[in-house]
Amino acid sequence: MEDEEREHLTELLRLYTRRLRPLEKQIAAYGMRTPPDIIIEIEDIKNNITQIKKQLETINSGKVPLLGTIAAGIPLPNPEETHGNILQSIIIPSNKLPFDKLRGVYALNVRGDSMVDAFIDNGDIILLKYQETAENGQMVAVYIKDENSVTLKRFYREIDDLFLGKGFRKRDRKFTKRMDSYIRLQPANILMKPMYLDERKIQIQGIVVGVLKRVHDFEIWLF
Repeated sequence: MEDEEREHLTELLRLYTRRLRPLEKQIAAYGMRTPPDIIIEIEDIKNNITQIKKQLETINSGKVPLLGTIAAGIPLPNPEETHGNILQSIIIPSNKLPFDKLRGVYALNVRGDSMVDAFIDNGDIILLKYQETAENGQMVAVYIKDENSVTLKRFYREIDDLFLGKGFRKRDRKFTKRMDSYIRLQPANILMKPMYLDERKIQIQGIVVGVLKRVHDFEIWLF
């Protein structure tokens, strides 16, 4: 049903736009002598175009599940499972993130202030794309297995220089044992220290793809 309505509105928008172009050319030609009926028709068409765009935006907007709260500070116990029951949802405007890009996207409320320098404050809502891998510097939701907790930080994979041995020449390093690695979870707050964890003891649950900030009565999306 939505597909049929979307197709119908899109066709109407195309027809109104096609009709508007020659009328605007007439105004340019007539100038101050433009007949009133042309001006009225143009205003009607523009109003119709505005309404159709609003309807299309509503239809094309997608919903993502709001799955709970994530700590941007001390990790919270009992993290929400990304495949849990959907109790609430967030509407994403189509001009911010197209409907076809919402697969695997979910939302979490942010609690804490460890990411304030990344413009993520306590009370914001973040959008995450579910995946279990990340590149250095990406902002991620990380599940810490030993603590049964989840936290929001920037992800960095580090190589233990002490294990490699600073005395080894580069050509000799290939003869050393397997290079162990650890993960640095870096807060975006100069007052907080990073967390260093064994890579085997964490699980990435998604990377941040957007932030919803509420300022007074306004919603501001950051992508």
